[in-house]
Amino acid sequence: MIKSKKQFWESIASIIFITTISFFLFTNCMTEIGETIKPLLTFSDDVGIAFDKNAGSMSIEITCNQEWSITKEAGTDWIVVSPTKGKEGITKLTIEVKSNDGETRKGSFTITCSTLQRTITIVQEGQNASIVEPTTIKEIRSMYADMEQAEWVIAEPLKIKGVVISDRVGGNRPSQRDGFIQDKLGDGIAFRVTQSSHSFDMGDELDINLDGAKILNYGGVLMIVFSNKAAKMLAQNVAVAPKVLTIEDILNGWYDGTLVKIKDVQFKTYEELNYYEKGIATNRILEDCNGDNIIVRTTKYATFKDKPLPAGKGNLFGIVSLNNGVWQIAIRNLDDLKEMSNDESTRCKLDVPPVTENFIVADKNDVTFEKEGGEEIIKITANVDWLATTDEFWLKIAPDSGTNDGILTIIASKNEGAERKATITITGGVINKTVLIVQKAAESSSDVATDLFFSEYVEGSSYNKYLEVYNGTGAAVGLSDYRIELYSNGNNEASKTQELTGVLQNGEVIVFKHSKAIIYEDEATVSTVINFNGNDAIALVKISTDTYVDIIGCIGHDPGKAWIDSIDKDLSTLDKTLVRKPSIRCGVTVNPVECFPTLSTEWISYPEDTSDYLGWHTMK
Repeated sequence: MIKSKKQFWESIASIIFITTISFFLFTNCMTEIGETIKPLLTFSDDVGIAFDKNAGSMSIEITCNQEWSITKEAGTDWIVVSPTKGKEGITKLTIEVKSNDGETRKGSFTITCSTLQRTITIVQEGQNASIVEPTTIKEIRSMYADMEQAEWVIAEPLKIKGVVISDRVGGNRPSQRDGFIQDKLGDGIAFRVTQSSHSFDMGDELDINLDGAKILNYGGVLMIVFSNKAAKMLAQNVAVAPKVLTIEDILNGWYDGTLVKIKDVQFKTYEELNYYEKGIATNRILEDCNGDNIIVRTTKYATFKDKPLPAGKGNLFGIVSLNNGVWQIAIRNLDDLKEMSNDESTRCKLDVPPVTENFIVADKNDVTFEKEGGEEIIKITANVDWLATTDEFWLKIAPDSGTNDGILTIIASKNEGAERKATITITGGVINKTVLIVQKAAESSSDVATDLFFSEYVEGSSYNKYLEVYNGTGAAVGLSDYRIELYSNGNNEASKTQELTGVLQNGEVIVFKHSKAIIYEDEATVSTVINFNGNDAIALVKISTDTYVDIIGCIGHDPGKAWIDSIDKDLSTLDKTLVRKPSIRCGVTVNPVECFPTLSTEWISYPEDTSDYLGWHTMK
């Protein structure tokens, strides 16, 4: 019995010893593993927040991949932040301030996530804060012109007051960040928010603080760029009376960003046509009974894009804008067409001299530019309405439509790469006239890329999906002009989009990843667009020119399980890492007819879950 007890206590001691050692080893291992996780702390918006003198609150989102906590600056009892600590993931942070009966005050709090710390500054106006009177949009335009610079960052207390005239719900805009606002004097301007979208509805009256905002020329459109938090809602459902104009008034005046009503107009061609046909946007010609015409532009995001054009004549409402030197109108929703007739008998009968045959003649069949770029003129002789398009982003055409005779101005940008070619197609009904454009190569074509392009594609195990964009253009590039689009399972419409922000320096990359991807630990942007499979198409789009900058796969085509090379069947987009070859200088700018024709010629294939090449790229 004594021996049995001794054995019992010896067994207990052994268990305690083993448990202690195991726990010690386990916790040490956990520490070592934890130390390899790089802390991440990001915000949904900028880190400077302003309040007026009244009590108020606002929210931001923070993302941290570890536990975090908040410490307020001493003497900031007037600021309340909730919650003050949290765990890994995305957290909505609410910031409240009490009313201020004294002078303007400033305070801050610091968020700590492992070794990372970020400080958010709060400024609240006082009772005696100076009152800033609204500046008119006309004055803003004049001030921008006086600056004589492409981008003006406002560093003074300015603000504008106006009513949103664009329709966020109607969706007829190139980006969810965009819109138009018009002041009480009837002048309008385009705007863009720094976040991925805005919630300003048509009829919302806003007071916008412009201190820190930007004014820039964006694709030929003057635009104000500001944060959502800079806009204060004053009223809703405010009616804005449109300016009643003729097409001639618009073409000969200046009504950029203005809500208009054009009387007695009709679509030039309408039979079996919808507002939108293909591409990023479709242009339709609107004419009046005097024979004047203007473009009606509908993007692929418009909710009414698949509706048929009205057959008759009537009054049309819309927002006028000047895009790359060409006046156009954007319909906001179908209510803008409520005064248009669908009765063909109401149409104008224009006096058109009888002709035996329709024709379009260009005075040049081909044009050659030097590497520096420049302008060339093409004279058009025609007896039909025509549209002019090009298949390359580096070429611009103005105007892109006309009636009968006209003059096309062709503008080529500077060529930093190899010789390049483009085609201008002039279409009128069943007539197609093409003009070949050639631009000579730069002397050092191997040094720079023509634009941004996809430099790496990772379709790995489980959620390990990444996409990398590279800037080899020789200069810093503002990313707000670019968008990534995901086309799933052969669809012609993007299922997910990601608008880029910030500036990408020459020679640098930006990496996007799936939220659950784990094989690459350096900096990467989480995006829902990185939810692709091996059979999906992905596009990099330049917003200002409505053009593709690069395409992986073929939009509108479903290859089955993956894109597979026609010769080497082991070369595919399924369970592979693809890296762009160092010799490549530009992306695929025209959607292929089918398949992924550049898979074998432009990409190097690596095994599943290879991440060694993410975060950097070289050209040779």
